[in-house]
Amino acid sequence: MIKGFKRFTRDRRYGNVFIALSFIGIGVMGSQLRELSARLPRVEVGATAPRFSAYSITQPARRVSSSDVHGSVYLLNVWATFCEPCRREMNSIERLYETYGKQGLRIIAVSVDPQSKKGLVADFVATSHLTFEVLHDPDGNALRSVGGLGIPTSVLVGRDGRVRARIVGERDWNSPEMRKLAERVLAE
Repeated sequence: MIKGFKRFTRDRRYGNVFIALSFIGIGVMGSQLRELSARLPRVEVGATAPRFSAYSITQPARRVSSSDVHGSVYLLNVWATFCEPCRREMNSIERLYETYGKQGLRIIAVSVDPQSKKGLVADFVATSHLTFEVLHDPDGNALRSVGGLGIPTSVLVGRDGRVRARIVGERDWNSPEMRKLAERVLAE
């Protein structure tokens, strides 16, 4: 296969066609990504918190939505078990919750794993000894609501229902920087 590919790309005609098709593919993907991101809600600091709805991983499953946490300081974290950065940051989120949960910080971690992986989500929560609320949203609505194109995506919301921070990518939630952020929002 590689031998044929090398011969294919060595021939100038085919090599140029390959390069042209690659650029066309990248351009199409880029325009589709721009179109998708334009349809996602803009979640910015100071904006009204995104609305979400998902189901508990416990049986019987219960629906939890943004209206259930209105008036609370909460961190909405959208993640999945197949996402290694998501899995890594869970322990630091747990430590943040252990420190500030009694002061009113709620953690709402919404897994966007497929429905067939709900058991895997529950197993991960149990083996990681996570004590904050973990929900399941196999349709990915929570990710769209936070304007996310990737996971993990997190939104910290104040008691007034306004976004205080939106963070895309893995974080050490127990770092001095993140602890100060939590303390500041809890003190408001």
